Amino acid sequence: MKIKLFLANLILVSAINGMQPKPLSSLSTEEVINLLSTNAEYAEEFVTAVNKKYIPQAYLDLTIGKVINLLSSDFNYAKKFVSTIEKKTVPQAYQDLIKEKLYNKLYPTLLKIFQVSISLDHSDSVFSVAFSPDGTLALTVCRDKTARLWNLSDINRPIPVIRIDNVNAAAFTPNGKYIFTAGSTDATGILWDIETILWNISALKPIELGKMDLITSVAFSPDGRYILTATSNENDYTIAKLWNISDLNNITFIPLIGHTGSIRSVTFSPDGRYALTGSWDTTARLWNITNLNWEKPDLNVIPSIPLKRHVERINSVAFSPDGKYALTGSEDYTVKLWDISNINWSMPELNKITYVLLKDQDLLRSYVTSVAFSPNGKFILIGTDIKIAILLDLTNRNYVPLVGHKDWVFSVAFSPNGKLALTGSRDLTARLWSLDVNLGLKELIFIAQAQYFKTTEKSEINKLLSDPQFRPIFKSFSKKNQENIIREFFY
Repeated sequence: MKIKLFLANLILVSAINGMQPKPLSSLSTEEVINLLSTNAEYAEEFVTAVNKKYIPQAYLDLTIGKVINLLSSDFNYAKKFVSTIEKKTVPQAYQDLIKEKLYNKLYPTLLKIFQVSISLDHSDSVFSVAFSPDGTLALTVCRDKTARLWNLSDINRPIPVIRIDNVNAAAFTPNGKYIFTAGSTDATGILWDIETILWNISALKPIELGKMDLITSVAFSPDGRYILTATSNENDYTIAKLWNISDLNNITFIPLIGHTGSIRSVTFSPDGRYALTGSWDTTARLWNITNLNWEKPDLNVIPSIPLKRHVERINSVAFSPDGKYALTGSEDYTVKLWDISNINWSMPELNKITYVLLKDQDLLRSYVTSVAFSPNGKFILIGTDIKIAILLDLTNRNYVPLVGHKDWVFSVAFSPNGKLALTGSRDLTARLWSLDVNLGLKELIFIAQAQYFKTTEKSEINKLLSDPQFRPIFKSFSKKNQENIIREFFY
């Protein structure tokens, strides 16, 4: 038996059981699905064709989509598929293809059931969290005026912690070599060498940047040359400041003037051309910082556009990874996504939002305290005042509550690879969350079937646990996860 692939005319030729060669378009989807499930060589060639992009994406989506739907709804088909996995008649490459698609479909449910987090204990509220650029370290800022550095290289072992005192705000430099901290009493900005902190802290010699206000929020430009800050200074808490630190012997700043209330959040766009600020005056502002005169900072007039659609204080802002969208979280119980891909800087204001991501009924009428985009731009993480963080899927607006804190969640962050999340809370802890659920294909099929029975035939769901094909799969889960599965699907 031999299957040949012809790229020129996208023909899938099969000699199975004496079949005459057929163009791909003449094979019904059902024929392809049947061959994929029963013939190992056909499945191997199919996956090879997929990897080499010989098969049109639309056809692939249709075919694999039907397989996923069958695994999620047809009990007998699912049993047969599990049997082929156990008999090892389905190629691993084809299993991996199905596993990826089924995992993505079930992801919110999987994360809800198999949620795992580790508590990082503090002595007071944790109001700022961040990951290092390489994802190996976490930084937390506590209301006791300390910043703490956590080594995440092995989260299954006790995590050593390094404390830095007299801190009001902190951030990693983009190259990951330093931590910037702003003093809580003397307003001094300091750079700390991370390698020295980790390996020879007794030799640590901080680099002082001078007086830089009582900073409450801080962000670095992508190239590390600039720092954007918000302050709690009584006289200029409505002003953000853009600091040029490219020459540490001559640090200057340009004020960003436009807000009428306290600025609570600042950030740079991924390309460094724009700044975004969020204020308790109920607006966010987008600033154009592409053409600045650093020789005469006082002469700069920074163009900005207010983002006006919130009706209460804005606590947090973020850019999407591609820089096309701005994200704002407010005490009006909403998170809003703004399309900023085609900004006209002569506009008096931007009040057209792409859509409201979460409405009051979704968030149970809770304040939004913090927002963050995932590195791939598909998810956002939201901090709330109802003891949970929320992971929201932007593709379908499904969301999963991250449950574990006992008080307000003040700050949220994604790791650079998107597999971890970090949250800081008023309950005196930060929590490190695993966002990657590691299950095999058989376990995913079991969850897909359980979800189907729950939504369509709940009275019949017990036959899933009594079935000789599926009961061993259920028993393979840990006792805790078995309890979570029963709680999710059987009650």
